[in-house]
Amino acid sequence: MEQQQKELRIGGKIDSKRLTDLEGEYVMAKNYKYKKATIADIDELVKTRIIVLRAANKLSNDVDMSLVEKESYEYYKRALETGEYIAYLVYDNGAFVGAGGVSFLSGDVDIS
Repeated sequence: MEQQQKELRIGGKIDSKRLTDLEGEYVMAKNYKYKKATIADIDELVKTRIIVLRAANKLSNDVDMSLVEKESYEYYKRALETGEYIAYLVYDNGAFVGAGGVSFLSGDVDIS
């Protein structure tokens, strides 16, 4: 049976790979390590939040984010302790590569 080919555009170049090679890359992605965030991870969560806010709002590194850092730290501390917020940190070979979280709201919330 003939190997299926798939073209990938990588850095402006076309790389032709066998489908089995691509499946191998998928398997590698499953080696990420996921860790539920705890109070000990607040600094990583705050740092990541500041990076995301700077990127999303196109803010330079000159913009003072110290108040946002302080308030984010206080929020994460309270919310992680009460279970109002949960987050997972993702590592690739020991290096932090991302995070995701969910905030749980209670009571009457107007989201319109």
